[in-house]
Amino acid sequence: MARFGAFRWLAGLLLNHWGTKTTAIVLASVFFVFMRDDVSQEFTVPLSVHKDPERQLLTPLPKTVTAEVHGPWARINRLSASDFKPIELDLKDIREGRFDIDESLLVMPPGVLLRGMVYEKVDVRFDPIIEREFPVQARISVEPDPDYELVGTVTNPNKIRVRGPKSVLQEISNLETDNLTRTGVSENTQVMVGVMRPHPGVDFVDMNDGERQKVAVTITLRAKSGERKVDVDLVRIPEIPSTARIPSTFPVSVRGPLPALRRLDGVKSPVTTEMEVIPAPTPEGPSALSVQFVITDKIPEEVRASLVLDPPSKRFELNELPIPQ
Repeated sequence: MARFGAFRWLAGLLLNHWGTKTTAIVLASVFFVFMRDDVSQEFTVPLSVHKDPERQLLTPLPKTVTAEVHGPWARINRLSASDFKPIELDLKDIREGRFDIDESLLVMPPGVLLRGMVYEKVDVRFDPIIEREFPVQARISVEPDPDYELVGTVTNPNKIRVRGPKSVLQEISNLETDNLTRTGVSENTQVMVGVMRPHPGVDFVDMNDGERQKVAVTITLRAKSGERKVDVDLVRIPEIPSTARIPSTFPVSVRGPLPALRRLDGVKSPVTTEMEVIPAPTPEGPSALSVQFVITDKIPEEVRASLVLDPPSKRFELNELPIPQ
């Protein structure tokens, strides 16, 4: 009987006033969750680095930071890495030497505290950004027409200012254009050519993003000189005495630019004559024949002006005239 009484007592302890007991259990659970001791947890936070326009960073910086966060267990348990914004690091505020991150740069979620940050300790070094002017070398290959020769090329502007790390600019001696080839050139020509960046970290001064630095390259040519031999017909004029002996032709050299000389090719009698009989100065003296050699007017005037005849004239004595063999 005593044993059955003990069972009844235990059953009453568990089942009597069950609503009150359930409420007490729920309150105890809530109290346990919210009043549990504070805990710490580590989260990985990305590091966003903003460049310094006056210095180039030489030291690789860590890409992430490990943040140790402290707070109530319930709050910490609901946190994730996405709750932390990247740490915005402006290199203008960083000094050379030991790399330290100001903890105030980490924006903390509400309800938790930052105990510390762990990241790679590096020795920060910078290279100052400077500007310098360099001459431009045109990488252009010119093959003139066979009648012409290259005098040279002129680049405008012949110097360009660039901006970049000091250590990089110290290794540069000049700037170069893109490769360009021109063949069969027969006149002075100007072409626009792009200028290559000498190094990925070097930029052209006063150029907008996406624009290409260009220069004008002037190609200067001159015509090659040449010579043509022409046998000029000496047409007998009425004023020449019938007894006078004169040659039927006379050799004349035509000298000048090759393109102008080529205008003579295919022209019949490119050199003509203007003759005049000059009376003897004394009764005993001989008369003479003056022959002026001229380029035919079948050739344009501007072409004739560039050509020279040798000899330009010839004088023959009519009473003792040798005939060239």
